Amino acid sequence: MIPIVCVDNRMGMLFNNRRLSRDRLLTEWIINYAGCIKVWCNSFSKELFANYNVICDENFIYKAGEKEYCFIENIDISQMTDLYNEVIVCKWNRDYPSDVKFNLCNEEKNWDSMVIDEIIGSSHDKITIERWRMKL
Repeated sequence: MIPIVCVDNRMGMLFNNRRLSRDRLLTEWIINYAGCIKVWCNSFSKELFANYNVICDENFIYKAGEKEYCFIENIDISQMTDLYNEVIVCKWNRDYPSDVKFNLCNEEKNWDSMVIDEIIGSSHDKITIERWRMKL
């Protein structure tokens, strides 16, 4: 699987079991970026993709193929790095209150990142999209 996550400037993902933000144009970007490759999510994220052909399953992380995308909002995947070696990180470029962080600060695995796109969203002036790849 290739996880896709959305974070704020401090790598926050959730606050009080709610997503920090949402953006219609970012959802469209994800669908366009994936092209004909499957996108998976769980029921927490299903409403974001209501208009798209996205597979919703509570065990999506384990069912998705190696090159298929998984939109992650409410699951800590930092201890599951044996399942992926690449992550798409969508940055809101804002500070939000958060109590759940995206944490890949794993001593044994290092990541390289590069900006692959910057978009103007429907609710954000700038959303930076990065691809993180595990260093070999």
